[in-house]
Amino acid sequence: MTGIGLFTARRDLAVRLQVFCIATVLSVGLSTQTGAQEPIHARVAAKALDTTRSTTRLTASGAEPAIPRTPAGDALRAWIEAFNSADTGRLVLYAKNFETGVVVGDELGFREQTGGFDLLQIERSNRRHIEFVVRERKSPMTAYGVIDVSAAAPFRVTARRFQPLGPNVTATALRLNAAARTHAVAAVAALLDTFYVFPDVAKRVGDTLRARNAGRAQGDNAAGLCRV
Repeated sequence: MTGIGLFTARRDLAVRLQVFCIATVLSVGLSTQTGAQEPIHARVAAKALDTTRSTTRLTASGAEPAIPRTPAGDALRAWIEAFNSADTGRLVLYAKNFETGVVVGDELGFREQTGGFDLLQIERSNRRHIEFVVRERKSPMTAYGVIDVSAAAPFRVTARRFQPLGPNVTATALRLNAAARTHAVAAVAALLDTFYVFPDVAKRVGDTLRARNAGRAQGDNAAGLCRV
């Protein structure tokens, strides 16, 4: 692939992930306006929480990164073990203990489609939130995953979502620096102000995006994903 082709591919993937991240914020505004609730698999809460970064990745020996012993990490561990087992009983138990909205038949269909997932990287983690990268076992397709759990015990999954990245694409390839992130936020806020059907919601979401981006610029200059 030429240098221009590689740049274009990375730009397109970055835009796709920007849409994924910004849709998270928009979903908050939409649910506030309409009262509608999406299925649990389609929601990712956008939270400006302090997180810890982990650079643990799948090693050359094939060992998967350690999943943190946190409520969010426990949910990820339980889901990926049940999912990869392709066992109805284990998926039912996972649903009972962590995510009552799970449709076991859908999970089994997804498992058949992907062959299961290998965990490649823990990108961010705190008690109630974890971001990670997985790769399908039937193909080189990778995906960026997010899980959020409730604030108090018994901890339940409140959001679980996956964004396909591409064959063997890592999170590093999509990470935005401060200038690119600021440009993306400004562009999206301008589009909202111009076209969104509810002007008050558009202004609120735009202001939230700008405020989060400004706070990040002051407190964390590292490039990152979904951290507007």
